[in-house]
Amino acid sequence: SLACVIFEMITSNFLFKPKKSEKYSKDDDHLALFQEHLGKMPKAYALSGKYSRDYFNKNGQLLKIKDLRETSIAEALLEERPELGETEALRIQSFLLPMLEYDLDKRISAREALKHEWLWND
Repeated sequence: SLACVIFEMITSNFLFKPKKSEKYSKDDDHLALFQEHLGKMPKAYALSGKYSRDYFNKNGQLLKIKDLRETSIAEALLEERPELGETEALRIQSFLLPMLEYDLDKRISAREALKHEWLWND
């Protein structure tokens, strides 16, 4: 997604870089990373996919990864680029989050993202 590319351009690192382990697949980790940075996936959305039952229980919770390390996008930015400062990291986060919305009906388009004040501040 555009938001991930922008995060990578700013930090030279991936926002979501899943890894597999002996206990879970790369897909399991990818879903966990989403929830760590974007919050819990809405139950209806988590259970709506063809393979949802492979990854989520009936309550919409991940089956294989329980301990999530909640980290906001601003915190992830500051881990990689502390010189940005908290204010700038929060501004970038406010730009990226609407493009990463779980619900496609709520997710903004690239055209809408172009209107964000972060892109137009001096």
